[in-house]
Amino acid sequence: MEASNPGPASIATTPESTKKSNRRSNLRRIALYSQIAAAAVFALFVLVIVGFQVATSGEVRDGVSAFGVDLSGMNREEAITALEAAQDERISRSLWLMDGADGWELTQSDLGLTMDIQGALDEAFAAGSEGFNPSRLAIVWKFNGTTEVASDRIAIQGSVMQTRIDQLSAEIDQPMIEPQLDIHSDGTFAYRNAQIGRDVNDRATRENILRALANGATAATIAVDETHPYAYDEDFAHARNQLENVLAEPITMIA
Repeated sequence: MEASNPGPASIATTPESTKKSNRRSNLRRIALYSQIAAAAVFALFVLVIVGFQVATSGEVRDGVSAFGVDLSGMNREEAITALEAAQDERISRSLWLMDGADGWELTQSDLGLTMDIQGALDEAFAAGSEGFNPSRLAIVWKFNGTTEVASDRIAIQGSVMQTRIDQLSAEIDQPMIEPQLDIHSDGTFAYRNAQIGRDVNDRATRENILRALANGATAATIAVDETHPYAYDEDFAHARNQLENVLAEPITMIA
């Protein structure tokens, strides 16, 4: 009995279209898994942020300060106490207003300095707690160090400052007087001294005060406009001396 010859072995082949279809399926699965992973990471991130928000609700974020006071971790009552202390210290600081060697000591409160504590608190608690943006995340995760708020919550009441300047003007202002020598018919004479006119310059004085307050200086110059007379007492000194010599003794008239 003879064995039958099976002939050449057959080789199974996969059509090219099937391979492309498999690759597309694999890519879709990879993309789906990537999307699921990204969604999971994002959900975890959101949960962490929400958890952090809940854990720190009612407190100022770390690194937030107002009026130069670090309010990190403070609740509203603590923050109010800290800011009120800063306000009391600031408005009680002295500022000397100088007119040459003469000076007047006033507090910054006397000059109209005000600090909006409630507005500063609102800004402090809002920092890092509202919205969803890079600046908020930076505060939450302490990426940007200290965040200063309420820089525009310090102001000057113009009417209060002007009242103080008016009070100073009443003491400093004086009219310009020309010197005058008068000889009377009875042989006596009178002399009126020269005087430099002085007038406080309100606008320039306000600018000097505001600059001093902004820079933390302890003194500011009172700007005064001066008007000088055409002549001075020295110009009349010789004539006055001659008159005094002539009238010092009786004169005898001999005919």
